[in-house]
Amino acid sequence: MRTRVFYGWNVVGATSVMALFSFGLGFYGLSVYVAMLQRLHGWSASMVSAPVTMYYLAGALLTASIGDLYARWGPRAVVAGGAVAMAIGVAALGAIGQP
Repeated sequence: MRTRVFYGWNVVGATSVMALFSFGLGFYGLSVYVAMLQRLHGWSASMVSAPVTMYYLAGALLTASIGDLYARWGPRAVVAGGAVAMAIGVAALGAIGQP
């Protein structure tokens, strides 16, 4: 007899993948690309770290309103929009030329 897998495990898996990319880019990856931008362009630590601070502030502000966004557009659209925004941010990181 074959049993069906509980749907909640799909949610756990998808959330884990999102956390992997989000934490990797926004938390653990900082030391890699901040140091590289400093070395590559000769920018100061404060100049390179200012966008990182804005990243965390924006995250804090969005966290307060995430429930309203989910209620209005649904989790699927909000998560997809966040994934697109993160992809655009990573692509823009490679195109940085001046502060």
